[in-house]
Amino acid sequence: FSVYDIADKCLVSRSSIHRFCQRLGYHNFKDMKADFKKISSQYDYFLQLAGRSDFVVYMQLEMMKMIVDLNEQITKDVLERLAKRIHDSKEVVLISSYSEKSYLQKFQRPLVLSGKFVRVFCDHFEEDALQMSLLKKLDKDCLVMMISAKGIYASHQDEVMKTISAHKVLVTSSRRQDICSTYDEVYHLSRDDYTNLKSVYSEYGICFFFDILYSTYLRKYGTL
Repeated sequence: FSVYDIADKCLVSRSSIHRFCQRLGYHNFKDMKADFKKISSQYDYFLQLAGRSDFVVYMQLEMMKMIVDLNEQITKDVLERLAKRIHDSKEVVLISSYSEKSYLQKFQRPLVLSGKFVRVFCDHFEEDALQMSLLKKLDKDCLVMMISAKGIYASHQDEVMKTISAHKVLVTSSRRQDICSTYDEVYHLSRDDYTNLKSVYSEYGICFFFDILYSTYLRKYGTL
């Protein structure tokens, strides 16, 4: 449908449609339509994927490839540097969309046992006055980690992240330069670009990344 079709069927003006789209966070109707098209394509991808006759073998191969790729991108030196940054930072805030929140909480909880408290913000954190007030107070001795496997969430929060003075780190499988330039450090989960694409990196890569990061942190700073 065009914006004219939608306005006609809903018995409203085209400007009402545009205001509705902007209220949802889009620049205009065209941008909203393009985003929904991506969502539809991702849904079709999973339907086709789950329906493969060789699904189990295919996923095993994809996950083995992912682990090899991750080991090349996220080396021991990278893990130790990031673990040290977390340990030395006065405040640590992890930010992600709702779909990745559980991985961050899984990382957050055992860190408390190692004497390190970190905060987890997700989804529309910029609408929470208390959370934004805390983020605005952070300086370069603090750490903010944005986790956005496909780059979509990081893209939506880019303008907000630019206003934060803390040391900023992005963990992603996207290689969009306009997103990456906002951050002091970027850790890519893959050598390839998975911008806006569902993959084993978005489903399992984030979980694996935080598991090996916690193991590194525990061995260096935790109490076994």
